[in-house]
Amino acid sequence: MTHDLFTAWLAMEEPSLQELLREMPELADTGWTPEALPILERAALERWPSPDIAPAGDDGAVWGRLLRAIGRTYIDTINGAMWVCVPLLQPTGGAKLVPVLDVPGMPVWIEVSELIDRMLLERSGNVLTSAFDLAAP
Repeated sequence: MTHDLFTAWLAMEEPSLQELLREMPELADTGWTPEALPILERAALERWPSPDIAPAGDDGAVWGRLLRAIGRTYIDTINGAMWVCVPLLQPTGGAKLVPVLDVPGMPVWIEVSELIDRMLLERSGNVLTSAFDLAAP
């Protein structure tokens, strides 16, 4: 992801979140607050009965909307939290630029895609809430 692609990715956040609200009207009552996180996690666990998600097509689009909604929750409720684009090392070598959350007071970036992967692997229903509780002041 280049800086230009990251800027375009940021510009698509609001339309993506509006689409998610159409798909999940129960989020309209919570807004992008911590109360949305268990709703998002429950919906993801119902949609994907295993950690295997097709990166293309509808699964990839829903996954992307979920990623943005989790990020928006941090940004809207933790002062100074924001998306940044950083290089992350790949297991196969090299690095790629990915969007992560920079949260004041956290010693590392929050890679939301890793939270989603963990949520789908653990299937406990409380991964997103627990992670947010660690980051929130």
